[in-house]
Amino acid sequence: MRKRYIFFLFGLLVISGCNKKPNPSTPPVSSSEVTPLSVQISDGTKEIYELTMEMGTTQSLKANVLPKTAPQDVKWSVDDESIVSIDQKGTVTPLKSGETLISASALTKASVTSSIFVNVKPKVEQLGVGKGTSIDDPLYLGFEGDDPLEIYFIETYHIYADSILMKKGNVEVLIDGGWVYDGLQNKAFVNSLVTDGRLDMVIATHGHGDHYDAIPTLVEDIPSISSFLDYGLAGGESATYKRVVKDRIEKDGSHYYSAYDSVNGLNGASKKYYFTKDFYAEVLNTGQYGADASASSGNDQSVAIMFYYKDFKFYTAGDLTTNGERYILNNELLPEISLYKASHHGSHGSNDQGLMDKLNPYSVAITASRAGQYGAPPGGPSQTNTYNLDGKSGHPAAEAVERIYKIPRISLNLNVYWNMYSGTMKFTTFGGANDVVMEGLGPKKGYHDLGITSGLPVWNETIQDFENKVTGEEKLKFHETKVFGFREYEKYLPAWYLA
Repeated sequence: MRKRYIFFLFGLLVISGCNKKPNPSTPPVSSSEVTPLSVQISDGTKEIYELTMEMGTTQSLKANVLPKTAPQDVKWSVDDESIVSIDQKGTVTPLKSGETLISASALTKASVTSSIFVNVKPKVEQLGVGKGTSIDDPLYLGFEGDDPLEIYFIETYHIYADSILMKKGNVEVLIDGGWVYDGLQNKAFVNSLVTDGRLDMVIATHGHGDHYDAIPTLVEDIPSISSFLDYGLAGGESATYKRVVKDRIEKDGSHYYSAYDSVNGLNGASKKYYFTKDFYAEVLNTGQYGADASASSGNDQSVAIMFYYKDFKFYTAGDLTTNGERYILNNELLPEISLYKASHHGSHGSNDQGLMDKLNPYSVAITASRAGQYGAPPGGPSQTNTYNLDGKSGHPAAEAVERIYKIPRISLNLNVYWNMYSGTMKFTTFGGANDVVMEGLGPKKGYHDLGITSGLPVWNETIQDFENKVTGEEKLKFHETKVFGFREYEKYLPAWYLA
């Protein structure tokens, strides 16, 4: 009873407090007397802590003084007034490239200040084309942009072929093109990536049709090409490609370099070709390059190249065979690398264990489609073409797969990818380091799981394809796919994985 009485008295006190009228002698609080607690800088939509700008642009900033009942007047200031200027309305104008701080201070209490970091970049534009043979005369003169380096292993459709596009901002390098059919299928894709209308280098690794045949088709809508690097224009079979090189030299003033001249420093060529100051290619000496156009232009003569971007390194060598690989191993100073393209589509006659162990790549990319029958015209699914639907035949060869999984790094991380199931593979390095990210864009050809249909191809009229096409593997590592099991490659995985 006593407790109830105490609570009753407490309730009366609360009610009387709520109903208490303000003392008329106490003036109301003015908003001008509210003390600011902080200043919040925004771009007009959200709070920001840093700002990246390009020369030739402007940015409007807004400062909110908190609490909102406080006066909203602020004073803007810049630490380094040679880099940006800012007026008292918050409009920022870049003056030169560099880094500085912009601050907003509440006028009623100057100690209440907020600052943001500002990074001014040069304007993305090409100011000219250099020879590319020295770091002081790169092929791309100007600022190419701060975009990451992307390497696209483009899906090809007719048996085996190679086509690779490298993109770093406004710098693009095309390595091989595949068969003519591949060029027809992939031309729009290449055009969509070469947004500035200029290819900085076109590389033909050797004189086989699954590598250079489609180059004329892929580049026919590209307005300008800065340079060509190839195996030496050998062989009569390359007449169409030779004509493209000749026409572009006359039309665009394109530079031309052969692999033989590059490793021997002849005819204005260089062992290294700079696209920008920190993105360049080095031609590796295989001991197989021909001195003139009468030389052979087969797999043995494939151009081997190491690409460098900061700490990122990418090795690719067309269809180079073991003899050339061992020559490189014994005659070049080789670093450990980030990405390795399995030579000759993962053939057993390439991918020497000693070379791969020395390079010790962080990731391996294999380029080959699901094998079709030689001589069969390429195209979409056909009810009469049931050859190798489950992808059990063709590259990569078992012997090469076994050697790849013995590479020290690969035996630990299993970073092996194949564009037969991934479709076009996009490898990205954001800071020029080993930690590349692979994104499969999805296969147009792909393979099928015939185990679901008792090993028999079953045509589906509705989808105009065979049933049980394998999907959803675009981003998987090779050992995680069904085709890895179909080929019985599990035995090549390291002991720690099989345990």
